[in-house]
Amino acid sequence: MSLKNLIKRVIFYPLQFVGAALMTTIFFLLPLRFASLVGGRLTRAIGPLLSVSRIATQNLTRAFPDWSPHQIEATVKGMWENLGRTIGEYPSLRKLSLFSPTSPVEVVGQDIIEGLKTDGKPALLFLGHLANWEYATLPALQLGLPISQVFRPLNNPLIAWFIEKVHGSIAADVVTKGPQGARKMLGLMKNGGNLSMLVDQKLREGILVPFFGRPAKTPQALANLALKFDCPIIPVRVERLHDIHCRVTYYPPLEIPQEGTAQEKVYAIMKTVNATLEAWIRERPEQWLWVHNRWPSKK
Repeated sequence: MSLKNLIKRVIFYPLQFVGAALMTTIFFLLPLRFASLVGGRLTRAIGPLLSVSRIATQNLTRAFPDWSPHQIEATVKGMWENLGRTIGEYPSLRKLSLFSPTSPVEVVGQDIIEGLKTDGKPALLFLGHLANWEYATLPALQLGLPISQVFRPLNNPLIAWFIEKVHGSIAADVVTKGPQGARKMLGLMKNGGNLSMLVDQKLREGILVPFFGRPAKTPQALANLALKFDCPIIPVRVERLHDIHCRVTYYPPLEIPQEGTAQEKVYAIMKTVNATLEAWIRERPEQWLWVHNRWPSKK
């Protein structure tokens, strides 16, 4: 191990963990509305100054070539505010009862959830990093439909462990991406389980599928599992309506192509998935995490 990596593991990773744990504790103790506000204000002020904001500006410029610099800048600031609000709300997720009269979250598509509970099949749910995406599985969980979340661990193993523990309180189970996680996913699906996946990040593996008019590396596990287990794919959208008020919508299953080769079917499914995500993002662009290096080239 190099000296740089050793310093990172021995000094920086523990410091990051302590900072994250302290921040989470503070946000947990604050009222939800105030925690969300504080988180949003902080990241709106600090986020645009970070170098990673250049990726967001670059992506927005390519996605919306007719936008003015002012529109791009305003959307980047809105993105950072939404992310800060999500971070501020995150520690309180386990305390929320989404179906209480005072819930800040509106749920649409309860009939879809009830149908999944009774059809006897496994199901796949997909979403993107939109609004407070962590709300996506909570309505189903609180209505008695267990959903396991697929989780991509962070580089810092301490923070990854911490986040996984929090996820474990808002999902039936957590599946970590990787070879061991893939085996766990297959086992869950064979036993009729339900999986939730974020499918809007660039991965090293994947297939090139159009996204905002350009080919983007797209994970295909969602389509592979749907075809293997003949199970429905449910789009789940989270929107931030204003401040802490959000809406979670469960949509009817996607149409699964019946003709063509396996790879053609996978491509068709993921093309529909990307088109669905793109439509949601275009409606509320400031609520998507534009800092993903989503495309393989600058074309």
